[in-house]
Amino acid sequence: MVKDKRLFYCKPLPSREAVNSEVKSAAEMIQDLVKPASVVSAFQTVPAMYLSRIDSNLNIDVLIASDDESATTIVQTWCTISLTLSLESWSIGELEMH
Repeated sequence: MVKDKRLFYCKPLPSREAVNSEVKSAAEMIQDLVKPASVVSAFQTVPAMYLSRIDSNLNIDVLIASDDESATTIVQTWCTISLTLSLESWSIGELEMH
């Protein structure tokens, strides 16, 4: 966070290439710790306020990332069968940050 006079704002993070090719997302770090178990990153673009109203029709998109395709499929299936929540799931590939 940066203070400019009385304003605070977040500076954009530099790209992975500009910093270090070894920078990892939290999901990637967890995957390294729990191998061979699968890690799926999902619901990170869903506001917490929405998740606290789980009994209502959310009508939102859920982005899913995992190095394990079968684990991604399980989460996508859960999103599909929870019809009352109206979740649309999208696989965005592996855990590696882009």
